[in-house]
Amino acid sequence: MSRLSGASMLWRSPTGQCFCAGAVLPLAFAPFGLLPVAMLAYLLFYLALDGAPSWTQAAWRGWLFGFGQFVTGLYWTGSAILVEADRYWWVLPFAVLAFPAFLGLFPAAASAIFHLVRQKYPPPPASLAMRSIAPHSIALRPILLGTLLALLLSLVEYMRATLLTGFPWNSPVMIWVEWAPLSQIVAWVGVAAANLVVLLWLCVPAALWATAHRRLACGVSVSMLLIMVVAGGVYLDLRQGSVDPFAQGLIAQDRMSGATPIAIVQPNVAQEQKWLNTTRQQIAREVLAATATAKSASIIIWPETALPFYLDEEPAFPEALRQALAPGQTVITGALRREAVGEQMQYFNSVQMWTAAGILQAQSDKVHLVPFGEYLPFQSMLEQIGLRQLTQLRGGFTPGEPDPVLQLVSGAAFIPLVCYEAIFPLTTSHRAQAQFLVNVTNDAWFGVSTGPYQHLALARLRSLESGLPLIRAANTGISAVIDGTGQIIARKGLGEKGVLNAQLPARLTPPPQFGRSGLIFSIFLTIGFLMYFTNLTPKR
Repeated sequence: MSRLSGASMLWRSPTGQCFCAGAVLPLAFAPFGLLPVAMLAYLLFYLALDGAPSWTQAAWRGWLFGFGQFVTGLYWTGSAILVEADRYWWVLPFAVLAFPAFLGLFPAAASAIFHLVRQKYPPPPASLAMRSIAPHSIALRPILLGTLLALLLSLVEYMRATLLTGFPWNSPVMIWVEWAPLSQIVAWVGVAAANLVVLLWLCVPAALWATAHRRLACGVSVSMLLIMVVAGGVYLDLRQGSVDPFAQGLIAQDRMSGATPIAIVQPNVAQEQKWLNTTRQQIAREVLAATATAKSASIIIWPETALPFYLDEEPAFPEALRQALAPGQTVITGALRREAVGEQMQYFNSVQMWTAAGILQAQSDKVHLVPFGEYLPFQSMLEQIGLRQLTQLRGGFTPGEPDPVLQLVSGAAFIPLVCYEAIFPLTTSHRAQAQFLVNVTNDAWFGVSTGPYQHLALARLRSLESGLPLIRAANTGISAVIDGTGQIIARKGLGEKGVLNAQLPARLTPPPQFGRSGLIFSIFLTIGFLMYFTNLTPKR
């Protein structure tokens, strides 16, 4: 009984509500996509924040909300540590507790500013005359407060996505990604502005509910959702018919169907087994054998570091590849490579393109490296006290040249994205020349968890914002083919082994550039803050 009583007290306290609201919020992200959970979570958060007596209490409640969200939403980061638990066990608390605690500072900052602004510049209550003319004018105050909170939260989300290399994982727009019509907002306005739209949908009804405007709150929430569904559905139909003629004829196509046949090899090799001397040859044989079955594919894609050795240094690899491939086929694979620079050796996490003749035709290197996974901040200093990143390479990986684009023999170009790079908006200046995206990844680090599902959902944003189809090859899954509207048209599930055969979707006409440039987000922020501060009198 005492335990039940303690749990009840935690739930009833504002701080407990904030933590619990944040803790259940990941159920609204992939793979669940439960929209009502997001609505409930933000309602509880707003109710607690609305009653905060001081800015420090508001910051504390905002931090608990953020900490709850990230500690449950990113629990799978601990799986990467447990791959070598005997070596890295001491890092586990930092991965599963300290990192979420740091990320919680962003909603904490937004909450503190929200309290300070509403105290200094409170929205005016509706006058008696206005109430008699327009009964709903009394709701202007909570609408403005909900808008203010949404603006501040979207601003700190933008900061989270960009500061200190950025980490835009499970941002608000991810709540809508699992719903095809709703996800099209990303193509219209870009990720940052889409975050604001989602937060307005969550925060404004929550503020109305908190001031007893419950019918209006439900009406606003349902109306906004219906408008987005209808508009997104119409836009989705239009987009699916807007094949870009620039892409036609550049990729080798099947003469009967007019489509490009592709194959994705998913080896499903456990991370603990991948780099053992006793398993390397067996892994190579299985990947090559699976490749040999895809005779009808023009392009074959292997995942990140598909084979556990340096492909360009292995004398037997070109001949083995020639035997596995049919004439005219191309293999795109993730691979490690290294090169000597003076007396030091530099290592790269790369994408390589090999022809059926066993020739390395082109390659590019990963630009956006994973902190603590592929490199250490202050690498040389930390190595002197015995610390290494998870990949165990002295000196860490070296980033490649920005904006890579690789070109097939046919002339078709693609943008390579290695693992973590798929979570960031495309910045390459050559995206107008590309016909598709290739994302090679190894999510074996995260086991059977929600992590790979969230990673896949983030990759879908890249197709949404660019109109480019995306081929995703993942070692243990989830491999997928995604069209230019962000919809998955073929997939191989988590933990499955085999070859995924599909057709490469056509490139769609690119969405407006201003959405991705951040211009829309800036305009939205400006209009929102002007709406709040116009005609407000400072509280004295």
